[in-house]
Amino acid sequence: MMGMNDKAADISNKALNEMEEKAKAAVTDNTVGHYSDKEMAEAYIKNNNYDKAVEHALAEYNRRPNNIDVNETLAWAYYKKGDTNKAEQYIKTALKTKSKNPRLLCRAGLIYMLAADKAKKYLTAGLKTNANIFPSLKNESETALKQL
Repeated sequence: MMGMNDKAADISNKALNEMEEKAKAAVTDNTVGHYSDKEMAEAYIKNNNYDKAVEHALAEYNRRPNNIDVNETLAWAYYKKGDTNKAEQYIKTALKTKSKNPRLLCRAGLIYMLAADKAKKYLTAGLKTNANIFPSLKNESETALKQL
């Protein structure tokens, strides 16, 4: 099993390195119609590289500061990095549209764990739909809700 985890990590790192090269090229190539910083931030979060996640999320945020998905990703990167104050700042923007997206609601609930009432509200709403979210996020959300 350990060999499989090492192989998966190696493949993930190679994919991130390739994405990193293409992202750098996109900065100087006017023919590129899409920046991949948001997607790279999510990939770095999954790879537990929170500094790189924040770096790419901020790059995308600087292009689209009012986008709720970008704000959610940036908030989540800061949360995973352990900076809940900054995470809270960006999750507020992500929640402005009153979206019922379960991933957003569960992430908001976890970010608001220090503010128990808000955390309970968002975690309950996110888990209520029993939506198709990543099992790790669902488990973390359920565990957090039990602690409140």
